[in-house]
Amino acid sequence: MTKRLHETQVELVRRIAREAQAERQLVVTAFADAFVMLAHTMAAAAFDESNLRIPHPTDGAQYEKDRAHNRQIVDRWLSGKVSEFPVEFVEPWVMALPDASRERALLALFDRYDRLPAKKADPEEGLSCFSAMLGRVAAVTDAMAPIVADGRVDERDQPHLKPALEAVSHLMASLAGIQAQLAGALPDEVPPNVVSMRSAG
Repeated sequence: MTKRLHETQVELVRRIAREAQAERQLVVTAFADAFVMLAHTMAAAAFDESNLRIPHPTDGAQYEKDRAHNRQIVDRWLSGKVSEFPVEFVEPWVMALPDASRERALLALFDRYDRLPAKKADPEEGLSCFSAMLGRVAAVTDAMAPIVADGRVDERDQPHLKPALEAVSHLMASLAGIQAQLAGALPDEVPPNVVSMRSAG
């Protein structure tokens, strides 16, 4: 994945959210609902200082007003109409993204520090992790096929390079998850360059 160090973390995660919205993967109202609850839990101090609201739990009309209020704030952050964005909100913002966009954001953030985000898996998830990794291998194979068709990697492959880089990054993260899971079954074994990431759930 290409490192774009001229972007701040805030700019990066907001850009990825805009791209998800443009690709119709992100619906602002649902995203805002998820983000508000995560921000309230994961960044309580920043949440209390913001204009965001926890929707009223019993008054239906006020509940909808609070949701609309939050949606307006999030929509302005998405569109760039409001540039100020608390850095404490980066993590809940990322965790509220749709799955594919969340993974892209995590890979981009961790890549800045030459680290790989590894999903923390339970011992009984060994088969599912392995199956997911095989799916990533297939995705890399598909992405690389048009590049290596002529036996060369050069400027003519430019339309295919970014998708291939992203597929490789996803595979590396999947392998890092398996590495962390295997190491976790051994005492005093810590895999290098791997950071366990929190679940959105």
